[in-house]
Amino acid sequence: MKRKGIVLVLVIMIWFSQVSVLDTQEEGGPLCAITGNMYIDLPELIREWYVIGMMDSIYVVLDAFEPEYYQRYKDKMEGMITSQIRKILDKYLEENPEMLHYCAAVCLLYAIDEVIYE
Repeated sequence: MKRKGIVLVLVIMIWFSQVSVLDTQEEGGPLCAITGNMYIDLPELIREWYVIGMMDSIYVVLDAFEPEYYQRYKDKMEGMITSQIRKILDKYLEENPEMLHYCAAVCLLYAIDEVIYE
């Protein structure tokens, strides 16, 4: 029990130390922790973890609030592995450098929309 408490305190301390990253909100844009510029500076493995978390979030929200849109995502992305989705985002940011200062999560949605609506 003591070990779990220590781990919890450490996790909370790390989280609070990272809260300052949330100051990356662009004027008029959404509050975000990771911009496109920050994303491309991450190691490849961390970018894949970021994409996994974002895809989980996207699927949960779409399934709950936009079932038809969720189904379209599910159909088009069936069988894709995380590295493919990461490459889609990487390519989108490379081809759209004007988006690098925006939230990476928003860029991921734009990138995937290009795949879905091609």
